[in-house]
This record gives sequence, structure tokens and C-alpha cells, in this order.
Amino acid sequence: MHGLSILHVLNVNSFQKVDQLIEFLTWAVRKGVNVRQRSRDGQTALHLMMQHLGEKRWADRIFDFFSQTELDIEARDRWGLKARDIFRGEKRGHQKRISAQALNDLDLKQKDQDMLQIVNNLAQDPLLEDSWGRNALGCLAYITRPMPDVPLLHQPAYARLNLLFFCLGFDMDVNHYDMSGSTALHSFVFKPRLEEYKDELTTAHFVRALINAGADVRLRDRNGDTALHLACKYGRINCVHALLHARSDLNAVNDGGRTVLAEARWWLEHGEDTDAAARVQMCMAEIHARGGKDVLENQNQCY
Repeated sequence: MHGLSILHVLNVNSFQKVDQLIEFLTWAVRKGVNVRQRSRDGQTALHLMMQHLGEKRWADRIFDFFSQTELDIEARDRWGLKARDIFRGEKRGHQKRISAQALNDLDLKQKDQDMLQIVNNLAQDPLLEDSWGRNALGCLAYITRPMPDVPLLHQPAYARLNLLFFCLGFDMDVNHYDMSGSTALHSFVFKPRLEEYKDELTTAHFVRALINAGADVRLRDRNGDTALHLACKYGRINCVHALLHARSDLNAVNDGGRTVLAEARWWLEHGEDTDAAARVQMCMAEIHARGGKDVLENQNQCY
């Protein structure tokens, strides 16, 4: 999952005819190039190709080709854009920092029972999304109330985990982006669920399950945060451990120019959740001990 494939760096304008390009793409797929590979911004090779094409005939041929491969031509990047949006010249959505409250309020527009219905209909349509572009995994992260009990498992958190494994049993994109620019991994880390206030360890169970199913820890959300940025600044120490075990980048820099430690420090200074301060500091200490740097890149400054 790490790095870029040859198709991500392919210069489509170096081909004089579209047939030559299709021939090369066919060769690459036969050689086993992973067409589902994404950049850290969640972009497929198709996204990048569309940035450099001006002729609709070429674009149509390329879309036709990739529609017959494992690449999801409807995949969104972290700005909420599909490859066709990029070809049409649509601009990225607003890239201002999105507050935690604004993200938490998104679920007010989609009731828990409606999102649960997306999960229940998964067997009929694994590509089903809600009005915010969340697939079943994303919906499961956003359902805030405790789940109904599952026989023999009396804690609601286990009911949600049971449903998560149910979802992962289908052929669906574990790195799917919703319209707010988050994957399921981002959403499970930052979106608090009622049963987890007393036991943050349950969130780490979800994180590990997603990672084991192929969730890419490099991927960024709309603000450029990795899952490790989110886990650290929200004080989810068990998630931090899980993400570090998955070799998350300690010094990844978000759109604000902040590393994981710098983002957490910014959050401590500007956030309103004083109760989480001790947990955030625990996360920061863990990352610092692993070699994380407290750097604000865009101001060339270290704290």
C-alpha cells in the first residue's frame, strides 16, 4: 500500500495516440501493477491522469479501460473529488481547517437508523452510500448511539465490532473517502461513540481491524491529517499504539505544516476539551519517545 505505482507518475501526454496509451496500460495491468493503489491524498492513478488531459475522447477511452479493472472509477480523493470531477475542471472543496464540532455535526443530517440501514443493505449493494458519501464502514463509524446487543455479547461496543467484521467480509473499499474527506479509519479515530467514553480501548479494536483489512495509515483527511495526527490530538492512546505498530509516519506534515506532535500541541493550546489534555500529553510522550519531532514547517519553527 505504500508509495506510488508506475501509473501514478505516468506522463499521459508523452503518448502521441490514445491507442498507444491503452496498450501501455494493458501491459502494466498484465504485469501486476496494483491499479487500486492510492497516493497519500487518496488519489488513484486515474485521478492524476485526468489532471493532464484536455481531450474528452482520450478521457473516455481511459475510463472505459479502467472500468474493466479493479480500480474504482468512482473513488473520491481527500478533497471529495472523483476522477471525472477533475477532468471537468471542478475545483477542490474548501480547504480551510474543519473544526471538530463541524465534523461531529455532520451526522445530524443523517439519523443513526438511516446509516444502520446502509449497513443492513450491504449484501445487496456493497457500493451503497448515504447522502454524505459514506459507505457502510463510514456509516458504522458515525452511528453515535450504542448498538443493539448481540446474543452472548452484552456490551454494545462488541455489537459494533461484530458489524465491522461483517462489513469487512464484503468486497468493498476499506479506504473509501466520504464527502467530508475522511476514510473509515479517520472517522473511527475522531468520531466519539457513546459506548467508548468509558473505554477508549474499543476504538483501538476498530482501528486494528481496519488496518488488518488493508486500511492505509498514510492517507490524509481534508485537513491533511493522518490517522495518527487525529489519534494523538484527541488523546486516544490505544489508537496511537495501534497506528505506531502499523508503522505510521511519526513526522508526517499536515496542511497546516504541523507534524503529529506540533498538531497535538496546537490542539492543546486552542482546543476546548480540557478533560482530554492529560490523555493528549500521554500520546505526545509516546510519540516523542519513538522519535517524533515537534515541528511547525511553514514557519520553520520547532517548539
